[in-house]
Amino acid sequence: MSESSGLSVNDIMDAESVADIAPAVVEETAEVAEVAEVAEVAEVAEVAEAVEQVANDIRNILAPVGSEAVNANESSVSSENDNACSLKTLVDVLGKWSGREIRRIQVEDLLKEGTDADENVDDIEKVVEILQLWIQEGPSTFSEHNHFKNLDEYTLSGESRNLSEEKKKHVLKTVTELVVNVSHRRETNEEIQNVIDTLY
Repeated sequence: MSESSGLSVNDIMDAESVADIAPAVVEETAEVAEVAEVAEVAEVAEVAEAVEQVANDIRNILAPVGSEAVNANESSVSSENDNACSLKTLVDVLGKWSGREIRRIQVEDLLKEGTDADENVDDIEKVVEILQLWIQEGPSTFSEHNHFKNLDEYTLSGESRNLSEEKKKHVLKTVTELVVNVSHRRETNEEIQNVIDTLY
């Protein structure tokens, strides 16, 4: 028992009755309860501080993930734009590839490096038709009259589909992706034909 209450072992031994020491016991009990209450408050404050620290740690861990997710979205948008080269660049690369001036492993890089900002997509139907000719005839026969090199002189075998500008751009993007995939040998002949058949 604490000395501050004034109740010592001798006091208890000398007391003639419980009534003599009762006030001191009550005071001692109140003091112990107060000390316990202070300790409990301190412990609660310590736990709250620990919880706050954990919450801050979690916020710090999650913050970079959130910004990385934003960066990932931005990069996927930019990679989508990377695949959408100009029609002029696509024709130039296809002309060189089909003419054996470049190898297939160079195709994607050349498409990405294309600096031509020409947004004219009017000849997209010609490009699709010539691409089909290259596939059907094979490299040897096609190289004799490489129409990619003389696109302006090439005439569509049938009537134009009169595609909207939006549709032409969509077809250009799809054909560009197809060319990249074929250059990496990611497409079977059947898959290539399926893409071409479902372009329009």
